[in-house]
Amino acid sequence: MKSFCVALVLVSFVGAALSADKRDTAPAERSAKAPPASAAASAKVEVTYFPADSMLSENGLLKLKEWNYLEAIAEAVQTGFRLPEPLNLVGQPCGEPNAFFVREGSDARSIVICYELVDLIVQQAEMAKGPDRRQKLPEESRALLAFGALTFVTLHEMGHALIDILDLPITGREEDVADQIATFLSLHDLKDEEDHELALWTVVGGSWFFDMLSGQRLHSHLAAEHSLDEQRLYNVACWTYGSDPRRYAGLVPWFKGASDRLLRCEAEHAKMHRALTRLIGPSLIPQ
Repeated sequence: MKSFCVALVLVSFVGAALSADKRDTAPAERSAKAPPASAAASAKVEVTYFPADSMLSENGLLKLKEWNYLEAIAEAVQTGFRLPEPLNLVGQPCGEPNAFFVREGSDARSIVICYELVDLIVQQAEMAKGPDRRQKLPEESRALLAFGALTFVTLHEMGHALIDILDLPITGREEDVADQIATFLSLHDLKDEEDHELALWTVVGGSWFFDMLSGQRLHSHLAAEHSLDEQRLYNVACWTYGSDPRRYAGLVPWFKGASDRLLRCEAEHAKMHRALTRLIGPSLIPQ
């Protein structure tokens, strides 16, 4: 299986971004494509867009449709996984930036992407600066950063979905395991340099997203089900670096003052990869 939806969705996105200025009509309602015959063993994945209810949610809705985002995710799930249960991909207004997996009843499972989250990521990425913290990133890089961040968030929610649908055994906080699954899916079975570059945009986008959310902490944050965003940033960076230290040597400066953790990243990734390959591997459709 190719790196879940990273290459598929990012290539789709780049094409949409490069031709966006040639389109002057609003995107029409879309439904998920039927899966190819080779994915017949996979569950049905349905896409639903609910109407926006504010300017912010309208911005997020239009961006999802411009990217053909949920449809591309649906196709990636259908062609990449054997799932015993159906899955819904839902875009909707939530009143706040959020994304979540929800199970309603015995067989209704949904990954929900809130339009406000999409708008927040896009707006923050527009202001993103380069390594020197002075100059803004080039336009294409800002777009890829936003798309990578949203993709990582979606993969995190896919992690929750897999834990539920496949009844994966876990110990500890499920949120941490969902981050591990998101990183695993981003980096799994990369074939060439383009795959690696697109995967890097996803994990860097996810780390940037956690950095964007970091700030003053209250007791409620310390007691929450998620690790602190700063910790999630370093976890994802560590697992990515550990997957191929030479290729991802550019992440080493992130660990200034935390070199002890860096030394353990290869072993951490190896253990994580071995466990998730054993748990999720049988449900992956070979490409």
